[in-house]
Amino acid sequence: MREPSTSIARSGTRRRGSVSGRIALLLAGVACSAVVAGFAQAGLGCATQRGPAVVIQEPQPIIRLSPDHKVLPPAVGLYHGVFQPPAPEKLTKLDAYAAKYGKSPAIVMWYQPWIDQPYGQFKTDAVKALLARGIVPLITWEPWNPGGDPHYLTNPAKQPAYKLSKIVRGDYDAYIRSWAKAVDGPIMLRPMHEMNGYWYPWSGLVNGNKPADFRAAWRHVHAIFAEEGVTNVTWVWSINWCSSPNSTKNHYSAYYPGDGYVDWTSISGFNWGSYPKDPKNHSFSYIYTKPFAYLSKLGKPVVISEIACNTGVNKPAWIRDAYKRALSRNDLVKGIVYYDYREVGAGGTQNWHLSSTTASEKAYKSAIASALFVGAAPYSLLGTESVTP
Repeated sequence: MREPSTSIARSGTRRRGSVSGRIALLLAGVACSAVVAGFAQAGLGCATQRGPAVVIQEPQPIIRLSPDHKVLPPAVGLYHGVFQPPAPEKLTKLDAYAAKYGKSPAIVMWYQPWIDQPYGQFKTDAVKALLARGIVPLITWEPWNPGGDPHYLTNPAKQPAYKLSKIVRGDYDAYIRSWAKAVDGPIMLRPMHEMNGYWYPWSGLVNGNKPADFRAAWRHVHAIFAEEGVTNVTWVWSINWCSSPNSTKNHYSAYYPGDGYVDWTSISGFNWGSYPKDPKNHSFSYIYTKPFAYLSKLGKPVVISEIACNTGVNKPAWIRDAYKRALSRNDLVKGIVYYDYREVGAGGTQNWHLSSTTASEKAYKSAIASALFVGAAPYSLLGTESVTP
């Protein structure tokens, strides 16, 4: 699922920041616990003086980074995020989003294809602008040429130039290395998502590919970043909620590159509602129960990186239920990104927009109002690193 390609040229240099004591404490995201007085009452000693009332502060919901600049799950709750074009290049719409819904997102997701400059290059300025606002970039990185509008491609998966074996062979090493050298600040990188579908040229059963080729391609890209000494990339391995075709060789597990190559796992899952070619009205539980069961075995935090509801169903109720259930699985789910976009293409129109109805907007605003849906950090994430609480 993606929007038409839009981008502008960016340039910049790679930089590593240093940590100050003040920033380190902020980023740790853990509040101090009160000193417990009156040990005699607690049976922990023979103190006779009564102390002040015990006040225990809960960990604060805040963006957390590891010492090597990777994004950690929040101490409590989950990060809320949004796909909101024309962000990241233009942030005016993102400002309007924050004003309308009461908080700025912790994560902004977008798509970038592996094509010629300027569209395929790392967006240094845009990334810095988000980090300066306390927002983590989540970049969906796609080895293909989506054309002017991918929704009108007749056979998007058939692109021999982007066959997975060519990535493994090294055909794109210079391009991949250019990204590794350009990365600045903590980012989440989501390469080759929804590989268990059939609609992308990196999918495992199309374009001359095999699932083993996907695993090899992922490890190859990861190795290039490691060679460049890049530590501030959080690697996000992302499946489609259902495998298409639904077969043993196309199961999620066929594509997992290994624990050492993945920091977070991820899912895309939509309620297609009135989609004209195949209308369906599926609940959050119907879509997410099966992938949750698999991903929970991997022991990685999960971000729902694409979620939305189409029109033609009770969209406000679906949104309320989805966010409530995502929070109820906070043992596993540590982030959720709403796909706030209206798609027009050969398959018809899918209005995923929150603004499709006033009631949908109200439902979403109410859903993310809780502090457990963590928004942007109240400080810049540029030039910082953190300690693990």
